Amino acid sequence: MTYQGFKVFLTIALFLLAGRSGASPTVAIDHIWNPVSVGPNLEYLEDSSNLVNIFDLIDDQTLEWQQNTADTPNMGYTTSTFWFRFDISNTSNQAVDRLLEIGYPLLDYVELFQVSGDTIVQHYSTGDRHPFSSRAIEHRNFVFPIKLNSYGTSTIYLRIKSESSLQVPVHMAAEVDFYTHDQTDLMRNAIYYGMMLVMILFNLFLFLSLRERVYLYYISFVFSFAAVQLCIHGIPSQYLWPNHPYLQDLGILIFVPCIVLFTAFFTRNFLNLAEHAPKMNIFFTIAGWVSAANLVCALFLNYETSIKLSLATVVPVSTACLLVGPYLWAKGHTIARFYSLAWFSITLAALVLAFNKMGWVPRTFLTENGLQFGSAMEAVLLSMALADRLNSEREQRFKAQEKVLIETRQRQLAEEKLIYSALHNPITGTPNRIYFENWFDKTCRHKKLSKPLLLGMVHLQRFHEVNKTLGHFQADELLKLLTHELNEWVQAIPGSVMMDNTESHKYHIVAVDGVTFVTLIDPEQNPDPHAAFAQLTARIAEPIEFKGLMIDIGGIASTVSFPKDAVDGSTLIRNAQIAIEMGSRSGNLVTHYSDNLNPYNERRLSLAGELRKAILTDGLSLHYQPKVSTRDNTINGMEALLRWEHPEHGFIGPDEFIPIAEQTGVIHPLTHWVINHAVEKIALLIQKGYDLAVAVNISAINLKEKDFAETVRRILEKHQVAPSRLSLEVTETAMMDDPRRALAVLKRLNLLGIRLSIDDFGTGYSSLSYIKQLPVQEIKIDRSFVMDMESSNGDAIIVQTMVNMCHDLGFDVVAEGVETERSCHNLQEMGCDYLQGYYVSRPLPYDKFVVWLASYSDSPSSIPKAN
Repeated sequence: MTYQGFKVFLTIALFLLAGRSGASPTVAIDHIWNPVSVGPNLEYLEDSSNLVNIFDLIDDQTLEWQQNTADTPNMGYTTSTFWFRFDISNTSNQAVDRLLEIGYPLLDYVELFQVSGDTIVQHYSTGDRHPFSSRAIEHRNFVFPIKLNSYGTSTIYLRIKSESSLQVPVHMAAEVDFYTHDQTDLMRNAIYYGMMLVMILFNLFLFLSLRERVYLYYISFVFSFAAVQLCIHGIPSQYLWPNHPYLQDLGILIFVPCIVLFTAFFTRNFLNLAEHAPKMNIFFTIAGWVSAANLVCALFLNYETSIKLSLATVVPVSTACLLVGPYLWAKGHTIARFYSLAWFSITLAALVLAFNKMGWVPRTFLTENGLQFGSAMEAVLLSMALADRLNSEREQRFKAQEKVLIETRQRQLAEEKLIYSALHNPITGTPNRIYFENWFDKTCRHKKLSKPLLLGMVHLQRFHEVNKTLGHFQADELLKLLTHELNEWVQAIPGSVMMDNTESHKYHIVAVDGVTFVTLIDPEQNPDPHAAFAQLTARIAEPIEFKGLMIDIGGIASTVSFPKDAVDGSTLIRNAQIAIEMGSRSGNLVTHYSDNLNPYNERRLSLAGELRKAILTDGLSLHYQPKVSTRDNTINGMEALLRWEHPEHGFIGPDEFIPIAEQTGVIHPLTHWVINHAVEKIALLIQKGYDLAVAVNISAINLKEKDFAETVRRILEKHQVAPSRLSLEVTETAMMDDPRRALAVLKRLNLLGIRLSIDDFGTGYSSLSYIKQLPVQEIKIDRSFVMDMESSNGDAIIVQTMVNMCHDLGFDVVAEGVETERSCHNLQEMGCDYLQGYYVSRPLPYDKFVVWLASYSDSPSSIPKAN
């Protein structure tokens, strides 16, 4: 199938219906004769050898001619040559001129012979494989002039051969009638091509406006289809390349793959197959690129091969287009409805035309023009589909924009809420430290105020006791009450600065943490702000009534001058906190900051390096505090307490250098040093005959140390001390830093046989369910509860509860901070297992501890008072 197969594709859509009429042997004409279809008068002869010539037909009257019975002979695709003949006679006494038209411009070779008697009167040879100049009359169809003298007769022979579908629609008409009918046909074609041009220009405008490729694919598809129709109608051969007939075939070979190419790409893009039908998307992508390859091959391959390659993609692509639209439509994608109708119309037209070309359906007006109707309908429907898609996308964009606006507003509200939450205390609603620093730097620092300001800080010292006694919920309620009253008290101080103004509150205080507040006072409006703060602190120290209880929360204050002591909000707060810390140590109610009070400057930086040096040079020392059993008054252990006597600064407490060690990483070698020296000393005591164990405090950082358990094991092996002689104490807070990892390390230490203890119990936030999982044997009650037992019945109840609870869980209980005989007696009655504190003994250097131990061993009948 070469040119014939191509014809099936390229005339993609004509409608059918054909009529039949009876045959007459001779066509009689006169000077008033109307146009007639010669088809029923034709006889035909098949020349399968392609060797018969006109003289054979004239000379041999025995050939078996067959009568045609249809309006249009349709032999389908054949390799044979067909001869057609009919007789004409002039019944008038005047010579007549007629035009004979073969209305199918795709026939390859056409010859006409007019024979009178045995003489060839006229002979024309033409076809679409000949230059256009070979035609008797310049017309897109094959038109021949026929002349008859008065009462004359002739026989017309037509020799037709074509690789396309061999159809021979023959009509005769007077010249005026022919051109009148031809103008009607041209007008119909002009309307069709005008429609296609309008579709192209309109969608070209949309493409240039929207820059969406789907419009470009549609334009290219419609243009390619119209170009193929032009070739089928023979118009390019007449006007564009009249002397180059091979361009007629080349144009078809080029535009047929273009139709498939742009059909595939348009379908992919328009139906969004990548999202809605991924497998079909892959198919159309492959089909598109195969068609592009066919387009290139058309320039190099012969006609037959190129046509076969193109037709190989036509059927599967057409079938896929016919199926994918209804498939997506059924799935609820309404955009596919116009596409489905459009492709159905062109497919129906193409099928009808194909059946006609195969000879299965007679040639009629509808079969020959149905492709135009179908393609025009398809172009209109696809244009409507694009318009519907545009409206749908515009509606979706509008909804999306509306959604974005709503989401943006919601996000703005959420951001405002987040910003408010980030800048205000979640419990009390007061501005927090971040708010103050930003507000101060913006309002005071950047404006470079010349007048000084005084920052005052108030810390509620004993509020943590309220948390422990009443619980967090009640404590939060009390904190709200305190904050409200504190804000009113500060607001009443002359010169207090308002720092936040909301709809419901005017805040003159800022909560830099849960129970620490700051405010600002303008000294120009208050000549004695220090006295005002002292009065405020004294007022806070007074008991406050809360739900029938009189609660004493205490309070301590500090002041910092701006810009003398600090020039930004962060430094002001830091210095105020340092002043409160120093005031707490010295017992001052109100402390004004000065550089002389600040221990956290150059000294802090130098201590880290000097601490590392002290570890290497044994510049540290251990003091030991005994632990006595309440059952038999025996000393069963001691706690190693680290001391640092600095050559320049003198005694430096662990509460100062331990945080430095943790922050700088020195804590690792420091802990190893303490354990090593403590184990070394317990080994010496064991050699002296004492049955003792030593306890060492470890940091949360040590619980994150990869080989900590192995390091401890090596130290014990080095000094040949049993693991049970070593007890490691860790605080609740240290374990809660990384509970899972802490539990794993403690389990490894426990497997070694090392005794484990929870230090400062009651001050952290660990749960009982977590403590139950820990491989610990001992609980040490924090000294703050023990020391306040005598003055606070609540603390005594808490201690008793802790003892009972720990015993129920199987833990030994150690009470720290035992400083009085009464406390000692009370703890013994409570059932506490071990006591430790100044009442028993102060922490002693090793040599003094050995002496104390020897003196105690001589009379262990009762717990002695410390010297």
